[in-house]
Amino acid sequence: MTDNLTVLLGYDPPTGWVGRAIAWFTWGHRSHAKIAFLWPNGCAVVFESRSDCGVIERDPNPEGRDRLTDWHVVDLPRPVAARDFARAQVGKGYDVPVWKFLRRPTHQSRIASGRWYCSELCYQACIEGGLFMLRCPDAWKIAPSYLYASPLQSGPVIPPWRM
Repeated sequence: MTDNLTVLLGYDPPTGWVGRAIAWFTWGHRSHAKIAFLWPNGCAVVFESRSDCGVIERDPNPEGRDRLTDWHVVDLPRPVAARDFARAQVGKGYDVPVWKFLRRPTHQSRIASGRWYCSELCYQACIEGGLFMLRCPDAWKIAPSYLYASPLQSGPVIPPWRM
């Protein structure tokens, strides 16, 4: 059954001053990204990195955290590898993107930190699943608005947990 995973990338509009700042500084309309894996039987799991708790695995929450989320289908060659990668990151800390640019990290130092911000986690999961969503090879350079603009995903879809 795991070979038939559907991968969804979710994007949230800015809420609060931090979300508006992220969207403004990245010239976009999205301030948070998350990744979900959906089985044919309708079961799903969401992975995200949040500033209040780091990387988590959770059930979809259509009445709460996922209420405003736009979901887009991504056709990954290896969806199970992407899911396994995301699951292996659970419990790791959140990383504040602005500090990365001030420290001028390398790809190796970035991976060694063991911390992720939201769109970085999603982008790296897609890479692990066999697809570069953008021409950028480094996940730490990707903001939610940049990932949202990738043409390698479907338009917004309504996931089964919203039906």
